[in-house]
Amino acid sequence: MKKTFTLSEVLITLVIIGIIAAITVPVVMAEYQKKAYVTKLKKAYSSIQSGFKLSMANSGVFELADSDLFDDIRTDPGTSSSTSCSIGQVNYAFKSICIDLTNEFARIFNAQISKTPKNYIIKYFDKSGQSDMSNRPLLIFPDGMFAIIQIFYFEKTEFECQRVLDYGGNKSACIKLGSVTIDINGDKGPNTYGKDVYAFSIGNNGLRPVGSIEDALSMNVRPLSSNGNYWKTSGDCGKENLTKGGVKMGYRCAARIMDNGWEIDY
Repeated sequence: MKKTFTLSEVLITLVIIGIIAAITVPVVMAEYQKKAYVTKLKKAYSSIQSGFKLSMANSGVFELADSDLFDDIRTDPGTSSSTSCSIGQVNYAFKSICIDLTNEFARIFNAQISKTPKNYIIKYFDKSGQSDMSNRPLLIFPDGMFAIIQIFYFEKTEFECQRVLDYGGNKSACIKLGSVTIDINGDKGPNTYGKDVYAFSIGNNGLRPVGSIEDALSMNVRPLSSNGNYWKTSGDCGKENLTKGGVKMGYRCAARIMDNGWEIDY
């Protein structure tokens, strides 16, 4: 005699399937979203690096600071440049220099000069705060990515540069040329550090993630074990090998992702 399931047995089976789905589907979707963020981040990083390499090639040099991009704002070691340009904004005391820089950046990145939308807010990873970035000058890349770029020039003295090398950095950390905030999917959500928004600084080799060794030593010449700008020391993107919890603002998460072989492990 063929056995049939009772209504109660069918209902119990459906409940079990529902419970399993409720547990596993969010986990699978979260992992998928992490991989999607990393894919877009790698593409954004590659696009900007390619633009900087093009600028160096066109100038016939091997270091970004020597390229034509920085001719008008270069200063002596130990001296901060008095010229600072937000790429996309031209109403400055250094109007002609910033116009030229803006046009050149737009050209090498094949990007559109624009501003962030009204009420464009970047949220902290742990939801403890947010930054109002409304109506900021920016470049919009062909894929819709936002890049908010600040350009300046600062080169450490020979003595400071030697200390950078002593603490495990390289010569790229001896020069800082600007900062870049990237929103990998433009004004689409979640607009959150460590998810779709990442911070970089600009050195002699191009982009370096905020919180990396070179970036930390460019900000503060002191041992990495006590350097609050290093992601592993600051705790801003959690602690090394801690995969759950611990992430604060998320400002230095690009450094963690790249250190982990382009993987979000938090």
